[in-house]
Amino acid sequence: MRSDVRLTGARGAIAIQFAMLAFGFFALAAVVIDVRLASLAQQQMQVAADFAALEGLYERGFYPAGDPRVAARETVRRVFDDDLRPANGDPMKYGAGPLLALTGGQPGSNGSALVTVTAPGVYDPVLELNTANARSGDIVLGRYVSSDTAHFEAADYSRTDFVPTPALSSTAVLVRLRRTADATGLDRVPGVSSSGPPLPFLFGLASTMHAEPGSSYNPRTDGLSVSATSIAATRRALEIAGPGPNYGYTTLQTFVLFSAGSGVPAGQPFPRPPGQPYPAGSPLFVDFWDTTPAGTPTDVIVRPDGYLERIVGGVGSGRAVGYVSRILGTQDSPVTRVGQIADIIAYPFFFPGETFVPIARSVSGNMKAIGFGWVGVEDISAGAGPPRARIYRGVGGLRIGGPNAVSVPALAALAADPALVVAHAGFPDAITAPVLVR
Repeated sequence: MRSDVRLTGARGAIAIQFAMLAFGFFALAAVVIDVRLASLAQQQMQVAADFAALEGLYERGFYPAGDPRVAARETVRRVFDDDLRPANGDPMKYGAGPLLALTGGQPGSNGSALVTVTAPGVYDPVLELNTANARSGDIVLGRYVSSDTAHFEAADYSRTDFVPTPALSSTAVLVRLRRTADATGLDRVPGVSSSGPPLPFLFGLASTMHAEPGSSYNPRTDGLSVSATSIAATRRALEIAGPGPNYGYTTLQTFVLFSAGSGVPAGQPFPRPPGQPYPAGSPLFVDFWDTTPAGTPTDVIVRPDGYLERIVGGVGSGRAVGYVSRILGTQDSPVTRVGQIADIIAYPFFFPGETFVPIARSVSGNMKAIGFGWVGVEDISAGAGPPRARIYRGVGGLRIGGPNAVSVPALAALAADPALVVAHAGFPDAITAPVLVR
């Protein structure tokens, strides 16, 4: 009889202990399941925001013919679609997390609430275009402040590292995706911003979780807010890729053009690679890129030895503004990356039309590619003799069709040569390319 009493007491003690520990178990489940579900939704939103910011900035290169806002919005729609065609529906239910609703719960605690999945089952974001360019919008055009290290965003969505600007002067695109309760009134403004509902706590409702005294946020009723923000900005191109115009890419010119930079007197020969003296009759090198105004024509003779000799008064001046080039040590590989040594090649050939062109400067004893520019080239050859070309220096900026601002070999070359860093940042009208900065 006594043993039965003891057994009953033991059972009762275990039941009490389990009841006390259950709150901890459910709190742990809230972290493992509820928070992980919100984290997964945020990751899905971040992927879409990253792609949208980059695509928006790519389209900015075609502005005003292209619309970066529409490009960003449509990119998000395609990311959250099963076959990249949003118009035909989404039977696979891809989206930025599930649409869950808690209804009928007790006031304050939300206890005994019924969990339902609301149509269409997942949150498919459709961003607002924000043509007014409000800083709280889904898509904001502006300028990235690279010197800022705080990367702080306030409750009104003002940021220390991003300044909204008109489209024509913008060099960066910010994209936001949100799932919030819209506590500030800025998250669901027609034409400006959009937001899905927050993700509710499920297992967390069985824990002791509660609102902080004096706080308007109650996790039991307000759930978890998640958001994703990406900023794509332009950076000077480090590499020009792509197989050429037959594949939809703008071609890379066969020659390099000279940038003297500071401290190199006009008319002074630029250094040749070590151990390679100038051939007899070589012209003196003069700056072209830094001192020639954009759009001003410069006529040159493309000599059999590869030099681009400036024409003055209808004849060669003995001054070269560039030369047909290859990577040092190769037979005919074009200069495609910052830091490559640009060697001359005796091959009088060029591409007519608008093209990318490597810019070369004397850096650390070698003629190195320091970046890329944009040129227009006309064939003005007439009769016998070497071919002649008319070169127009173009305006730099964002161009589509090959520029890449992320190149591991080029970054390694910059890290190894401080003088190359200065040269890369120091010439005007550089070609730029989109890159994610936040």
